[in-house]
Parts: sequence; C-alpha cells; structure tokens
Amino acid sequence: MSAKVYIVDDDAAVRDALSLLLETAGLQVASYPDGASFLADIGPGSKGCVLLDMAMPVMSGQQVLAALQQRGIGIPVIFLTGHGDAMMAAKAEETGAVCFLQKPIHGDALIKEIRQKMAIDQ
Repeated sequence: MSAKVYIVDDDAAVRDALSLLLETAGLQVASYPDGASFLADIGPGSKGCVLLDMAMPVMSGQQVLAALQQRGIGIPVIFLTGHGDAMMAAKAEETGAVCFLQKPIHGDALIKEIRQKMAIDQ
C-alpha cells in the first residue's frame, strides 16, 4: 500500500486547495469532509500521514485521533486549525499528534512538514 496524505477537513475549499498543493508536489492524496468518512476508509495497514482539522462539527479532530488510537492505527497526525492557541497545541501533542499547525500555512512549510512526518511512517 502506497503512502498517502489523508486530508480531513469540513471546509471543501480547504480540502481542494490542500489537495491541489500536495498533488502538485507529487504526493498521493485522499480527502474527507468529516471524521466518520475518513475512519470508514482507513485501516491498520494505511501509510502516510493525516492532516486533521481540529474543529469540525459532529466529530472533532481530537475525537478522530482518539478513534485512530483505539483501533491501533499509528499513522502520524498533523493537526490544522484556524483558531488555535498554545494550550490547544500542547493538548494535541500530549494526546498523540506529531504536529500542530495554524491555518493559513505557507505551502512549502506544509510540504516539508508532511514529508518529515511521512518518513516516520515507513
């Protein structure tokens, strides 16, 4: 199974922009509008990393991360948020996220971060 960047964000414009950016950089991408559809598609053998929005309706990014952990899926998670603070970042990393980034993020910096995290999951 080849490594992918899984984008989970309830904002279609964000998903589309991130998908275009990452595909242009040569990365394989799958995107999802919510945590439930992502969790239905990912399995223990999945490789890559997850770009996960913190604040989504119904199932938050933290809840998605907890579900991954309960299933024993250790894929690296990068949290993205438009409304974060230092406490939120600390909590995200305490609960298992490998990174916490504020939106908007510069494309080159995001690609570099993703490539580093995907290297962890080899």
